[in-house]
Amino acid sequence: MLTERKSGLGSRRVRDIMTADPACVRESDGIVEAARIMKREDAGVVPIVDGDRKLVGIITDRDIVVRLVAEGRNPLECKVNEAMTKHIQSVRDDASVDDVLDIMRSANVRRVPVCDQSRRRRSPSTRTPTRPPSGWSIPSTSASSTRAGTSTTRA
Repeated sequence: MLTERKSGLGSRRVRDIMTADPACVRESDGIVEAARIMKREDAGVVPIVDGDRKLVGIITDRDIVVRLVAEGRNPLECKVNEAMTKHIQSVRDDASVDDVLDIMRSANVRRVPVCDQSRRRRSPSTRTPTRPPSGWSIPSTSASSTRAGTSTTRA
């Protein structure tokens, strides 16, 4: 019996599409630092790590708009922990692309972080699951940012 693959990518794994070594921030960093990374990396998400480089959350451009700007708060005076998303699902880099797309659809999220078994960052993963995976791109990175030895993918 043939099994239909949802993404059309067959047996591709997350490691095949994620971006290695994304720029990260810490909870105590300012919102402006996260926004600068988003601009430089042409990304809408930045992983947030602790001192041991373990993933503690993500911050998105939407988090900044909805949780700060729309509430009348000045982003120049806010820290990452005031707008971040803390309770997130993550996957390992050996997860299939189809599995990640299923997680994204069921959780109604656009990004899924990729971590190793000790929850150390590998990537802020994918964007909209309805977009064709062939449109996924890999943003450039800069050594001047906090790095978690991690990776990111996005659609």
